[in-house]
Amino acid sequence: VVIATHGDQALKMLADPDPLEKELLGHFHYTKNRVLLHSDSTLMPKRKNVWSSWNFMGQTDQGVSVTYWMNRLQSLENKNPLFVTVNPKIEPREDLLHRSFEYEHPFFDIDAWVAQQELWNLQGQRNTWFCGSYFGYGFHEDALQSGLAVAEELGGVKRPWSLKEASGRIYCHPREKKLAAE
Repeated sequence: VVIATHGDQALKMLADPDPLEKELLGHFHYTKNRVLLHSDSTLMPKRKNVWSSWNFMGQTDQGVSVTYWMNRLQSLENKNPLFVTVNPKIEPREDLLHRSFEYEHPFFDIDAWVAQQELWNLQGQRNTWFCGSYFGYGFHEDALQSGLAVAEELGGVKRPWSLKEASGRIYCHPREKKLAAE
């Protein structure tokens, strides 16, 4: 069984989690975040010459406010600006709001970081495999990398493309890393 979801959800899905599953998966907690897809540049820094792919906009009651400049991130033409704002400090103009979503993102504290380094020890135990963004920095790319790493382990076949450090964003194979370090 491959459980590809948040760590806390994975733990709830197990009918009889063993002590290691409880210990490691129990350290992952999540925060709810409001996410808007829009075209309102007032949710970007005032000075356009400092716009970047990821723009820290401050703190809100929900958490950190960040606006992603999708045109730069996805190499899209700039004539139709697209932004994704997480936990907006101000609301975009209604006519420039395209969609609104609510997502949960991992909240990493010291306990989660320590547990994260041992997660790979769960893989294959009781014929169960885990993957999700909590194996890395909490981004979609981390979920994908962890899923690909699990697929490679299960199938015994490497990805058909080559990347330096193909699983470099996630903690995997801690036993091998420990042996290599010794």
